[in-house]
Amino acid sequence: MDFLRGSSFWNEAVYSGERDSFRAGTGIFISPRITPLVQSHGIIMPRRAQYLTFQLAPDMVIGIINIYAHNFTNSKWIVAGDFNMVEDLEDKRGGTESTGQGHLEFQAWTAMLLQLQLLDIHYLDEFRQLTNIKYTWVNRRHGPESIISRLDRFYVSPRLQAIGGQSGVWRSTPHMSDHSPVFLKLRRTGNRIKYSQAFNKGLLKTEEGRAELLAAWRQAMTFRLNAPYGERIADAVAAVKTCSDQITRRRRQESATEFEAQFEDVFEAELDLHANWQDEHARRQLNYAQAHLHKIRQERMEKKYERQTALWS
Repeated sequence: MDFLRGSSFWNEAVYSGERDSFRAGTGIFISPRITPLVQSHGIIMPRRAQYLTFQLAPDMVIGIINIYAHNFTNSKWIVAGDFNMVEDLEDKRGGTESTGQGHLEFQAWTAMLLQLQLLDIHYLDEFRQLTNIKYTWVNRRHGPESIISRLDRFYVSPRLQAIGGQSGVWRSTPHMSDHSPVFLKLRRTGNRIKYSQAFNKGLLKTEEGRAELLAAWRQAMTFRLNAPYGERIADAVAAVKTCSDQITRRRRQESATEFEAQFEDVFEAELDLHANWQDEHARRQLNYAQAHLHKIRQERMEKKYERQTALWS
């Protein structure tokens, strides 16, 4: 009962008037001896998780995480974040030959991965890597003191592994963070809702587009010459719409391929720079690739603006 004279830290529950009961909520009680040693505390997730840290000794800070887990089975997990350690030395270059984990930490981490059956998507064939960048953190030093590591990772459970998808590491943003953003895109499953694609009016503004639509119209009008004229008109309209959809899909695919190609030079230059931060040639190549990409985007925006201006005038 010594805890009654100490401090309490609450993550409030929700009251249900219908059931006259509280749902979820967590709390941490500490003794009077520990209360002055508290360094920080807060809520990780309302009603579900909270934390508290205290300085037990000059060289020892202890953290407490209190979790009220959801009661469900057949779960599909995604665990992601900056783990501040690597599982294998292959995910690190430079510095000491250490993964950043102690023996007990390694045991606890391995036990959690086994319990939740989590797998690192970086090594899963079901997830296509969209970029060539491997390392997500750099200590911004040069020469022998340079260290780069894959600290930021995604882990998924087996059911999500079976779904598969895409992943990668975006280029770093040094003015914001010494970490590079990591992304994950899962493949859609189940029955998708089919939306009717709008007619591409842009095809009417070019000679090539009008020619393709007109060819589809004429072909449909001459296909069933013995059919009533109204039905032939309906077939021709449907053929024009189908032609518009096919051209739109083709151009979107070409645009997506072009988009990835435009980033390729940036990714290659950044990969070389990650391998050797003293490589001035790679640094110049990266600057040139970024400037060239910016120029392409600027020209595209200017063309779009000119088209809009022509419509308004």
